[in-house]
Amino acid sequence: MTEQTTGRSRAGLWLTAAILLILAGCGSNAEPPSDFDIRVTEPICQDDRLTGLRITWTESSGADGYKVVRDDIELANSPAGITAFDDLFEDDIGSSFGYLIRAFNQAGVTETPEMTINTADLDCGEAVVPDDPDEPDDPDQPDDPDEPDNPDEPDDPTDPEEPEQPVVAEDGQRLASNHYANLLIDTDGDVWAWGSNRFDGLLGQGHSNAVSEPVLVQELSDVVSVDLGERFAVALDAYGALYVWGSHYPELPGLPGTEDQFTPQQVEGVPPLVSVSAHHEGIVAAAEDGSVWVMGGNYAGQLAADPEANPWISAPQQVGGLEGVVQVSTFDAHALALHEDGTVSAWGSNYFGQLGLGDTNDRYEPFKVADLHDATQVSAGSEHSLVLLHDGAVLGAGSHNLLANDSNGGNSTAFTPIPGLGSVTGIHATTHHSLAIMEDGTVSIWGDDFYGPYFAPWQTVATGAVASVPNVGNAIALSAGDSHQLVLRDDGELYGWGVNTNGVLGATTPEEYAEFTAVPVPGSITQLAMGNYHTVALLDDGSVWTWGDNLDGQLGIGDELSHTTPVEVSGLADIVQVAAGDAFSMALDNDGNVFTWGSNASGQLGTGDLEAHRVPTQVAGLSGITGMAAGGSSALVMNAAGNVLGWGSNSKGQLGFDPATGSRQLTPRFIGGVGF
Repeated sequence: MTEQTTGRSRAGLWLTAAILLILAGCGSNAEPPSDFDIRVTEPICQDDRLTGLRITWTESSGADGYKVVRDDIELANSPAGITAFDDLFEDDIGSSFGYLIRAFNQAGVTETPEMTINTADLDCGEAVVPDDPDEPDDPDQPDDPDEPDNPDEPDDPTDPEEPEQPVVAEDGQRLASNHYANLLIDTDGDVWAWGSNRFDGLLGQGHSNAVSEPVLVQELSDVVSVDLGERFAVALDAYGALYVWGSHYPELPGLPGTEDQFTPQQVEGVPPLVSVSAHHEGIVAAAEDGSVWVMGGNYAGQLAADPEANPWISAPQQVGGLEGVVQVSTFDAHALALHEDGTVSAWGSNYFGQLGLGDTNDRYEPFKVADLHDATQVSAGSEHSLVLLHDGAVLGAGSHNLLANDSNGGNSTAFTPIPGLGSVTGIHATTHHSLAIMEDGTVSIWGDDFYGPYFAPWQTVATGAVASVPNVGNAIALSAGDSHQLVLRDDGELYGWGVNTNGVLGATTPEEYAEFTAVPVPGSITQLAMGNYHTVALLDDGSVWTWGDNLDGQLGIGDELSHTTPVEVSGLADIVQVAAGDAFSMALDNDGNVFTWGSNASGQLGTGDLEAHRVPTQVAGLSGITGMAAGGSSALVMNAAGNVLGWGSNSKGQLGFDPATGSRQLTPRFIGGVGF
């Protein structure tokens, strides 16, 4: 996170959290306001030490015409203050408190075991009056160009100066996928994660709950590249810093100790990096100076060391014999390095000839690939390797089943052209297949024909040859897990197809192997919410439509029949927000009433019983609700006064009280208010 401070000459702090576009495109549980301002009005002091901030918080919406102003909100520097907000809403960026935490994080508030606030610009006892952003400068008092800078005065972060750290890494991997989860970098450099969290911390949310729609990884910013190993995730920021999080197995690559990490942790002991790639248990990275660094599992020599002598490399270690490397790629048991002169080096397992060195001998140190001099990208798959050339051609080496070769010949131990491709601008190799972005923005795919139904379900006869992916154009990034694929378009839309195990496709496809097609909803969708296997859509006319699994009545249509096309939920009108848990649904109307339906095994419907409800039921005792969020089997709501109430499962303390005193709550219970 980049700290920002405000100079004393400004005597104020004015923040505008412009996150509407990000959340609208990534499926938050709450419809974000169109304008969101925070004004710091006064420091809170104790013994000449800043212990908190007093703010005015304003939300307004041009679309709905509402405006909410909350004056005299106190943010205290204590575990009962900001950290309480963060603990409750860390996995719900859609809530208003989520906006608040994110805005303050961006303003320079940093987290420690309790909470610390950057106080360089705030003097205790001195009121903080914000500048009026609409007031022009006084022309009668121009800046004095001869006045020297005050060496004791902090720089104004609004000045167009160079960042404190040099930007060294650009244009990395924006999408990453494995069998369990996905990562996506948005245009602001923030990272979003979704899918299974079965390996503790894989989604970087501070918990191990599955998430079927994108959620923000809070501790990261200015990220340029991401990747996923088997049980861990990595991110590289623009300043060359490497972050790792997830489940240790037996250790997390590059991090000391044997603890799971539920949030990103920076790897120490490496120079600024420009490229990073993860295989099942390890990491290969290229540095700004052209060196290559490795860490983690080395069971096949993929970290350029003898696996018998070095089965695991705990601390980052430089690979000898490499220089001028600008990009690296590793997948399962081998690695590739692209040099600035267009040559390629390879090492690791070579059982299928995937190193392209003319034989099938494993290599425990880097070897240059012969006759390659104009490569622009490399990509390592499970049993094959791909190289993109400057002229747009693609070469492959390794298992013949993965090289779009329909013959029954042997594997290719040298890099040979992939037949059937035109001019290519990007490549991605994975377990059973490969993808390419074509010059015209379309996507091509090929692979082992046995797995054709996974990666090319539209083909009636799988051949393994190159095929064009239908209905996708303007692609700028792509990724694939074992059996699902994702493509990011230049308009910010994300497409996926394949097997929806663990919710990796966001529960947007009604069939397991479905190709992406338009969902026939009779109107304009303003918000989507996804449960484990069902979807809830809010239309611009205030109606609610659902589709998917209905075993517990989560579609709200009065029966248990599943639907692969949208059906309207009766008994609801003027709805302004929807949410979905694992197998239940929620709706909030314009009058502040909350309705729930579906599974109720943990009391997640808030109706005072444990019976499933197959039609919407109003939650009694609630009024003036302004926002809500659904967990797996629990729910939270917030009213206009800033009070938070919750019900449902409390097995992990998600309702804010000790699970030993109650593992579930059947009716709304007060959790806390502003300041808690």
